[in-house]
Amino acid sequence: MTQNNIGIICGYGLLPELFLKENYKKYNLFVITFKNYYSKKIKKYTSNFFVLDSWELQKIIEYLKKNSIENIVFLGYIPHLLLLNNHSLKTDFRTFNMLNKIPNYTASEFFKGLIEEFKKENITIEPLDKFLKDMFAPEGKINQMEITEYDLENIQFGYKIAKQVASLDIGLTVAVKNKIVVAVEALEGTDKCILRAYKIAKDGCYIIKVARPNQDMRFDLPVIGPKTLKVAKLAKVSVIAVESKKTLILNKQEVIEKSKKLNIKLYGI
Repeated sequence: MTQNNIGIICGYGLLPELFLKENYKKYNLFVITFKNYYSKKIKKYTSNFFVLDSWELQKIIEYLKKNSIENIVFLGYIPHLLLLNNHSLKTDFRTFNMLNKIPNYTASEFFKGLIEEFKKENITIEPLDKFLKDMFAPEGKINQMEITEYDLENIQFGYKIAKQVASLDIGLTVAVKNKIVVAVEALEGTDKCILRAYKIAKDGCYIIKVARPNQDMRFDLPVIGPKTLKVAKLAKVSVIAVESKKTLILNKQEVIEKSKKLNIKLYGI
């Protein structure tokens, strides 16, 4: 085994770039990604690239074994749309067979299936907090802006709803205003959920993002970053509250400073 070789199965978003930037001097990084679903910026950190059209599990495993990789991480946003394309899935018998064994195609069930398949090949999926400890949200006032009692009431209300929604594997984000649920994230993602909330309730919404109950730290973690702030500004959001120690804040210092300027409170639950 080559301990220094790490496989990265990634989609798009800022997280893959930040991970590679942080770790390319420490490890030999081998990237597996999907056509049209990754940023070309990550190419400056490694020349080891394997690009697929869809989930082809057997090809992924063969690539990992060929490069003596026994440890992998999942990074970035890999759209569920790749799973909805049944025709492409049928081109890879191993992926198709795995999907037939799981009860549904939610993210949690899909990743459980992947864990079992990689385990058969002695490939370990590593938790992200092993590599990115400093990126996780702290508890309390993240950007030191004052949180009122009314803020806390809305945050706690939204938190309870969001945890229930997350437990059903629907989404990780809810928008509330005046202790009323305005919008719930589903397949469209966080940004579109925030914009939909603004369309319904206008300014002053609270955005609450949580982890799933018993969150697996290996994949599909809650994430916010500069793009979240950009959308929150457009939607005139009052507060973004996230589950502490389980939510990644991409470019954390930039997000903290910018949120102050935008008068958006950041809070770790």
